[in-house]
Amino acid sequence: MKLSVLVCTHNPRPAYIGRVLDALAAQSAPPDWELIVVDNRSQPPLRDWLDLSRFPGALLLEEAEAGFTPALIKATAAATGDVCLMLHDDNVLPPGYLAEIARIGAEWPRLGAWGGGYEPEFEEQPDPALAPYLAYLAIHPVKQERWSNALYDYGAAPTGAGMAVRTDVLRRYTDTVRRDERRRGLGRHAAHITSCEDFDIAFTAIDLGYGTGVFPSLILRHLIPAGRVQRAYLERLVEGHAYSTVLLHSFRGSATPPARGPLAALRRWRRRRRLSAVERDVERAYHAGEQRAHAALARAGDAV
Repeated sequence: MKLSVLVCTHNPRPAYIGRVLDALAAQSAPPDWELIVVDNRSQPPLRDWLDLSRFPGALLLEEAEAGFTPALIKATAAATGDVCLMLHDDNVLPPGYLAEIARIGAEWPRLGAWGGGYEPEFEEQPDPALAPYLAYLAIHPVKQERWSNALYDYGAAPTGAGMAVRTDVLRRYTDTVRRDERRRGLGRHAAHITSCEDFDIAFTAIDLGYGTGVFPSLILRHLIPAGRVQRAYLERLVEGHAYSTVLLHSFRGSATPPARGPLAALRRWRRRRRLSAVERDVERAYHAGEQRAHAALARAGDAV
């Protein structure tokens, strides 16, 4: 089984991506694999300073259209492996990660997408009051193996960092989003914080008759800069996640309309009275994201 390691990046920190590459070079008993890096409008361009010479056959491609999804489309088109590993520019793999990805792929042929959990490395320790919301930064443990072939079974759906996807699944996904401008907007963009493209990829595996799974043997280190543990950033992240979740469900025909009217407003007010200031601000951000998504769907004529 051959792996294609895909790194889509925009203005990466040199120290962070350096550690990502060091960890790839240090993989123990790795399977056959290739490295594909897509530079998504970095300034200065990665070709001016990023050295991939220690990875034979590595590709450094450039994508002029801003956003994670256009970069992923380019990376997928260049991949020659049976399985693609989606690696971010702040993900440090333990030595046996690639071998474990290949083992699971061989032993679980009916899984189309699989991944694991994340161990954070904070540049600055977050405020303890924000701890309940750090999961939005892709920080969560995987305590046991779990797999599913049901849509919206999020407990068995891998998230983007370190996620393995069979190449036929990823090609189906990229073919779909290439024709659908709405879905292209789910992936992260320098100008706005959106998400859920990883779940859309996992659910594409289910569309094709595969399952998805998570495994405690797949744990990577997630490097988190100080700016991402600030309250304002987390509120933006929560708002973007809520917005993206509504859109994802709508694209798959299962969006639910927002609760409206005086009674719904009264219920929200009563619930918020019992929350801390941080909890109220986060809930307000989540509600704002949902409302923004439903308004966008209504403008597009897709409201339910």
